[in-house]
Amino acid sequence: MKFCRNKLVPVYITGKEALSKEDVVRLLQESETFSTKYTTNEDYFYGKHKILQRTFDDKSKPNNQVMCNIPKYIVQVRTGFFSSSPLTLESENPEYLKDIRKVLEYNDFKQIFNQLDTYCSIYGHSFLVMYMNEEGRISFTAQNPTDWIYVRDNSLEQKPKFAIRYYAWWDDVENIQMYDIELYTDKEIINYEGSPVDLKEVGRRPHYFNGLPVIEFMENESRQGAYENVISLIDTYELMLSDTANTINYFSDCYLVLTGMQETQAEDIARMKNDRVLLVPEGCEASFLTKNVSENYNENMLKRLQEQIFVVACTPLLSDSSFSSNSSGVAIQFKLFSMEKSVQLKENIFRAGFNRMFNLIKDMINLYERKSYTEDDRIIQTFTRSLPMDLSALADSISKLNGVVSRRTLMSQLDFVSDATLEENQLRIEQEEVMEMEAKKAKMMFEATPQPTIAPKSNNDEPIKNIVQNKQNNN
Repeated sequence: MKFCRNKLVPVYITGKEALSKEDVVRLLQESETFSTKYTTNEDYFYGKHKILQRTFDDKSKPNNQVMCNIPKYIVQVRTGFFSSSPLTLESENPEYLKDIRKVLEYNDFKQIFNQLDTYCSIYGHSFLVMYMNEEGRISFTAQNPTDWIYVRDNSLEQKPKFAIRYYAWWDDVENIQMYDIELYTDKEIINYEGSPVDLKEVGRRPHYFNGLPVIEFMENESRQGAYENVISLIDTYELMLSDTANTINYFSDCYLVLTGMQETQAEDIARMKNDRVLLVPEGCEASFLTKNVSENYNENMLKRLQEQIFVVACTPLLSDSSFSSNSSGVAIQFKLFSMEKSVQLKENIFRAGFNRMFNLIKDMINLYERKSYTEDDRIIQTFTRSLPMDLSALADSISKLNGVVSRRTLMSQLDFVSDATLEENQLRIEQEEVMEMEAKKAKMMFEATPQPTIAPKSNNDEPIKNIVQNKQNNN
């Protein structure tokens, strides 16, 4: 049996069809490798940085601890870019799409999507757990990976095989680590309780889904958080800021040098501090002892560190002057190029994960609502980036593509349109209403307009043809 291929990546592989208690214990032990990684990433997101732990032996020295929560900023920018806009869903089967949307709306899918993305940015990956709630309705929730273990098979595709949810606690009586464990398989959930040396099965129950109801989402293939690679740079940046603040404190409390005033007493110094007046005898001199520091050096170093942080994290600094309000949409997209490329891989991962979720929902709908949806019934996902929009340029592009690309596709490109199908239907309804109103208006105008009077035809009236013929005969 093979677990944890790489000590730096939380990946577990097995060829077994079932996991024993011993296998579960071994996985718990292997997962401890990543506890530090998760804790560090979480601490830095919530502002618990290394600089806050710095101390000096000399307590009289200033000890500024300047913390800049750059990790939180990186997460907010990236999640705002990727998951703040609603996911657009389309299907060739309107009835199937309607049933899927009912489940998503019930579970507040937009919020779940954002939570999954946030957890991925912090921890490197996250999990979507599906279950049947007390009301018998399909439900799902987003989970961070700190209490989860995900096991895949040893095939080329590395398909999901098992998932373990565990809760660790310390037994003060027995003085030993205890666990409450849920082992998810493709059919059921197996519960374990006890210590690693005495783990006991305490129950089993079906989860009713046609497959493993736990789906993994990843920030990238390495399962690294969005700021995990720049933590050392952040530490250096905060250290320099703190030292700069300390230097300023030194300047404000520098030494006064009195030359030729050896007879100055402590009482004299106290009086000078109180009166803010210094009397210097002739031939003597007073000056402050200061430390020569190159301000340009510190400023340039801080600027370089800041640039490297955001370059390595593939995240733009939106407060930069280059993101001015007059920048065109193309210019802004170029500045976001690195983040867009890093997000594209995440999009593919999320699309595959949501497809698994839709298939599990489909099977449950077929089972409990007696529907007959097949593999041909699919959901088309369209991810929309949150970007400043140049509406005039966008409108011009859409008008040029009209007739070349379908109207539904064009509508899906609009950030403020969350449902292209619904928008298309609403547009058609409005157009029909306008046409109906125009028809009613034309009818009313016709009825209100006086019509010309036509004299009734007399029985003695001859047809014009006969009149003309008679005139010709007479002549």
